[in-house]
Amino acid sequence: MSLPIAALAGVLIQRTLRLPVGTREVSIDYAGALLISGGACCLLIWVSLAGGAFGWASAQTGWLVGGGVLLLAVAVAVEFRVREPMIPPRLFRDRTLVLCVVAAFCIGTVMFSTPVMLSQYFQLGQGRSPVISGLLAVPLVGAMAYASLHVGRVISRSGRWKRFLVLGCGLVLAGLLLLGLVGPTTTPVLVGLAMVPVGLGLGLVQQNVIVIAQNTAPLADLGAASATVQFIRSLGGTTGVAVLGALIAHRITDLTAAGLAADGLPVDALGDGRDIPDLDALGPPVASVVRHAYGTAVPEAFLSAIPLVVVAAVVILLIVETPLRTTVRVEPTADPAPR
Repeated sequence: MSLPIAALAGVLIQRTLRLPVGTREVSIDYAGALLISGGACCLLIWVSLAGGAFGWASAQTGWLVGGGVLLLAVAVAVEFRVREPMIPPRLFRDRTLVLCVVAAFCIGTVMFSTPVMLSQYFQLGQGRSPVISGLLAVPLVGAMAYASLHVGRVISRSGRWKRFLVLGCGLVLAGLLLLGLVGPTTTPVLVGLAMVPVGLGLGLVQQNVIVIAQNTAPLADLGAASATVQFIRSLGGTTGVAVLGALIAHRITDLTAAGLAADGLPVDALGDGRDIPDLDALGPPVASVVRHAYGTAVPEAFLSAIPLVVVAAVVILLIVETPLRTTVRVEPTADPAPR
């Protein structure tokens, strides 16, 4: 279903985007791309599978963590030596970009994990179909789109952005607190109202963090700065989904075991809680216990994400606000000649 949308976007870009074309000799950093992606994948696989497929303190953990750290360390050395690095180390001399990277990681965790957790809440906590669960998440997506488009125009006109990012973090914080209060029997209307501030806050922050990085980066590094922040945001989202998913699975295992024992049912009916159960295949008593467990554990996971929003807010407060520039100019870099 996504292929027609992607094809339409490609056609629109091809027909409407007009950029000056220049030619120059380029050097593609294949080694850096391979090492960075390999190191990140090792760490993400470890976060996703540790505690389930293998133990946190196991040989698999040692291989994945050690391999990931080693690959990333080699990648750093490579990035200092190649002529056109995938992620230029000079970018991290800029305090603003470093703060943007931290904020993007934290906000990315919330942005990517919230829809996943909401789908589990509606489908497994309240027994709704996937289609209805998707429709019930419209307040989140709609609020995010509205805030991003509207505030983007305001920032473009005024050149001021910090107040909106701070407000966005406050809205996300308030929304997560409200989502943390829902339960297995909360009506979709109330859940939708709790989604709105989260969507508005994410719309205020998630794209404008990249705008700040672009505003501080020299023209020669504009693409690298944008891609770095987006990559870290996606990495934060992937990590957040894995970590919060593990927390939910652990909590569901405890809640399900307690509920089954209280009803005199077999405690081992659902395994370790990491696999999504088929509620239709379970008897009504077991399905009721599982729904209650998901309806309780998922809201608790929203509360677990609050410290990340606090970190993002503090980091944004530390960024010195400078008006958006109206022109771009090529600035010389201070990197030494490649060896």
